[in-house]
Amino acid sequence: MANLEEMREFQKHWAAYRAGERELSLLKTRLPVNVAALTDEDLHLPMLADIEAMPRSASFDVDALAGALGPAVAQAAEAQADDHAWGWWLQENDWLAVAGLGALLRERASWQARLADLDTQAQAAIDADESYAKAVSTMSSYASANADDRATIQELEARRADPEQIYREAAEHDGKVPTKSGHRVVYIAVAIVGAVALAFVPVAVELRVLFVIIWLLLVGIAYVRPWTRPKGWLFKARRLKDELELIDGKISDAKSRVELRERETKRLDEESSARRTELLAPFEAPRNEAREAIRHAEESVLDLLRQDIASRDDTFEEDAFDGLGFDEAFAAANAREWGLLQTWMKAYVEALPEMVKRAEDVQASELVWLEGHAPFGKRYWPYTDTIVHLMETMRTDKSEAALKRFLREQAEREQDA
Repeated sequence: MANLEEMREFQKHWAAYRAGERELSLLKTRLPVNVAALTDEDLHLPMLADIEAMPRSASFDVDALAGALGPAVAQAAEAQADDHAWGWWLQENDWLAVAGLGALLRERASWQARLADLDTQAQAAIDADESYAKAVSTMSSYASANADDRATIQELEARRADPEQIYREAAEHDGKVPTKSGHRVVYIAVAIVGAVALAFVPVAVELRVLFVIIWLLLVGIAYVRPWTRPKGWLFKARRLKDELELIDGKISDAKSRVELRERETKRLDEESSARRTELLAPFEAPRNEAREAIRHAEESVLDLLRQDIASRDDTFEEDAFDGLGFDEAFAAANAREWGLLQTWMKAYVEALPEMVKRAEDVQASELVWLEGHAPFGKRYWPYTDTIVHLMETMRTDKSEAALKRFLREQAEREQDA
């Protein structure tokens, strides 16, 4: 039996014993991280306690634990590895600063989501505006038409640079291109055969000669086909001039259309830009707020990492990340932190046996004290806090009375159940 003051002292030692018990359990089950096994990609990830943020190549160094505490402890810890919290070292005093990284990253992600939502709303407002949509559609049509006209202009200018080709195309279109060599042979053959045949016509020689001359003239006329040449090949220069004037007219018309569309496009662009600014105005302030919040969160993240790295690494220069974008600087800082964790883990494993021995000594010392000052049986020690609370509420100075009441209430609860 003990009075209230003695029970409070017993309560303190019991709490110390339980704390030592928990510490000893943690020391024997916290698996060191094998940082050397992380890939280059994973080394750029942030060091978070969230199991979902654990690098894919992460693994525990069971061999290091076995070397420090023995194979039996290592095997028991490995068997329960899936139950261990990732990032347990972030609860250590050395890493408490880095533990705040998660909150800053969540804040940044929250503001990024807010900005994305505002961007979606702003785009929806633009898409729903008929006048803006019509202007954009018209400008797109003008751009497509101008591209076609420019291609036509380029093609016409290329044709204009080759007058002979222009004439040949025009003449071919009018049927004025001299007949191809194959056709020429046919005409010659027809002329010869006809002339030979006429030479044997039973008429006077003078008539036969006249018939041959007329036949050859007719074949020549058929070959030349002057009826298809209203201007004739003798007027080639005039024909070329007409074709060039036609091409120049087409080029001029196309350029006029392009210039007209460009002026109209400029006007529509000014109007649509003004309308877009008007539509986006309600979203500008909240979007700027979100951007500023994101920028502030990113600066806070990098400042945290700079300070933490500088506190561990004397060779680190705090301007090492200057001039880098956030993603690049963040990845570089994370790689430095993982490298420092590898050094810390090595020192942790080396100190682990001494830490375990010290925790065991403290627990053994507390157990000796508890056994020497126990006011009741060992099986009731876990209820020490409840018994002290009952003594305070009952205003009794006898632990025995509080224990009896506790046992009675417990029996009643079991009976009701």
